[in-house]
Amino acid sequence: MILTFVNGGTSGPEGINYLFSEKDANGKLRYPPAELLSGDVLLTKYLIQHNKREKKYSSYALSFRDNEKVTDDQLKEILQSLRDTFCTGLGPDRVNMLAVKHTDKNNIEVHVVINDEELTTGRQFNPWPPGARSKQLQQDFCAYWNHKLGFEQVVGNPFKASFSRFDAKAPAQRKQQYLASIGNAEGSATKERKEKLSTIVTKAVMSGKINDRNDLISFLENNECRITRKGTDYLSVRLPGKENSIRFKGGCFVEHADYRVLIAEHNTVSKLLSPYQFKKIKDNLNNAMDYKRTLHSRIYMPRKKRIAKLKSEKICGLPKVKMSSNPISEVKAKLNTQPTADHSHKSQSPKKSKPAEGPSATVSRGSSNENLLISIGSMENRIFALGIKLSQVSSEQRIQIQIQIEALKIQLMRMHQQLAEAKKIELNKVRPNFAKFR
Repeated sequence: MILTFVNGGTSGPEGINYLFSEKDANGKLRYPPAELLSGDVLLTKYLIQHNKREKKYSSYALSFRDNEKVTDDQLKEILQSLRDTFCTGLGPDRVNMLAVKHTDKNNIEVHVVINDEELTTGRQFNPWPPGARSKQLQQDFCAYWNHKLGFEQVVGNPFKASFSRFDAKAPAQRKQQYLASIGNAEGSATKERKEKLSTIVTKAVMSGKINDRNDLISFLENNECRITRKGTDYLSVRLPGKENSIRFKGGCFVEHADYRVLIAEHNTVSKLLSPYQFKKIKDNLNNAMDYKRTLHSRIYMPRKKRIAKLKSEKICGLPKVKMSSNPISEVKAKLNTQPTADHSHKSQSPKKSKPAEGPSATVSRGSSNENLLISIGSMENRIFALGIKLSQVSSEQRIQIQIQIEALKIQLMRMHQQLAEAKKIELNKVRPNFAKFR
């Protein structure tokens, strides 16, 4: 078994239609037809269609050898492990994943599509970021499951040219359209030519005709090939009768590569893991998942909504007052101490003054409003998550979820009413009516 990254989807939902089409990229009828293993097709298309970013989803392929047989239950266990490994801490209500099984080529191949969006926050999500960390995680994941299922480990051939992702996985029709758009009509057979030349070179190396890269260059030139460019880790070769060069990279095409050493390493690599090697791979996976769990919890944590600060208004006709910790009470006190004409001799009982509102009261009001805003955001996220879950359950469970959604909507409406009333009270207390003092 091997897991490979196919491409980052930038097109619309038509890529999902290809996975379920009756014919493959070469026009051959798929039999047996494609089978849905997990996920919701309509939901995946909907999220792709409504994603405004350039990169909308990521596509992967789980490929098994012809002699590697797995059941659907084992495939579902592998898919759950894939989610736990690459989408650590983000369940189906936060990251959507679709898996489609193909068996029309006499082996099992599972195509996995992951929407590049975290649903509760709407932020972009990349399950396979570029870099050595993701590459190592992919290798450890494959090694872990090959050992667990009793399959041989994947050992690379150092004399086989490495292909680009476009050469290796893009459907033939897409490659032909791309090459036609750039005016490269003969490039459609690049993958086949690389495979053929790699086979010829491998046989020549094994028979002792080629011992290093200089021998390889001489061998190619003697067979009417032209070396157009030499790099430290590649050779650009123009094959006989062709106009464009093909770049061969990796393995025996690297400068100063010792072919005898490559052969010895390739022949001595064990295709089964020892208990120590398996334990080391499990430790690597656990450490990588801990790292991703911490990273995801930090990136996709719901953020608190900010409360806009009220702008101070200029009040005309009042003396300038030095602001203190309680400016409104101080202004009222100064106005009340101004001398007034006494037209009666009746004794007036002193009025009980209202207790001044200190800074602590203002803080408590602000914190309560902030908590209310956080509760509203959390409630909206719950309603959205239940709406996504609605398309993934049976008809009986849908009724219960719909009842929950309606109840949450009623609570959300009441919260909005409470917030509006709290803001009105706060505005009235911050902006008193000074007309009576004029």
